[in-house]
Amino acid sequence: MATTKEITMNISDIKTIIDKAFSKSGYEISKFSIALPTPLSIEIEQSSDSTKVVFKNQLPVVKTRKLFIPITTQLESIFFGKDSGHFKLKHFPNLKFNYSDKEEEMRFGSSSPSINLDKLEKEINAQYSDEKRKKIAQLSLEYANEWANISSSNGVNFSTCGSENKKRLHSDCYNFVYSNIVNSKKVNPTSAALSFVLLYFILPAIVNWVVKRFLNNLFNKPSMYFV
Repeated sequence: MATTKEITMNISDIKTIIDKAFSKSGYEISKFSIALPTPLSIEIEQSSDSTKVVFKNQLPVVKTRKLFIPITTQLESIFFGKDSGHFKLKHFPNLKFNYSDKEEEMRFGSSSPSINLDKLEKEINAQYSDEKRKKIAQLSLEYANEWANISSSNGVNFSTCGSENKKRLHSDCYNFVYSNIVNSKKVNPTSAALSFVLLYFILPAIVNWVVKRFLNNLFNKPSMYFV
């Protein structure tokens, strides 16, 4: 029989969490930090056995620095059930959590090896002779791989996806990779004109090229390649 655990917090503890969440660094929880925007707009959907907090307009920013590369995304909602809940991050499947203090139950990513990327790295080297484009393509591959690790850790089985799911996963992966590269300090155009060309022409083409090849490789691999 399922049981629930009542958690009691002091007002001072709640205030500390809120103050940190509204600070620039955000509130640290498990492997990521959540920074709340100001003003904050939310909707609360409640039933007899669950509560869902949905963020509107400006979404909270979620960051982590505990994976291979820094990752930034946004928090769309938090679901609290009787025994567990989940975070809905933009461009990701639900990240489940139990009502426990154990950090390992918050599975945001995985440090375990995924698929062998040597073939894709060789394709990148063959496709791009220009060092700047090659650098962007290699960074795209890193972010795509982290996205796949996080998604796989939270229930996505790439080897059994249908055509509609493949389209959705491609869109999620592309948008995640693109937004993180835009925010990356490793890509730094030297002028406003170059910045415009990079953001609207060069970067989308490179990211799409890498993501397509990465996912095509992934969809044809058995799920045992992920842990």
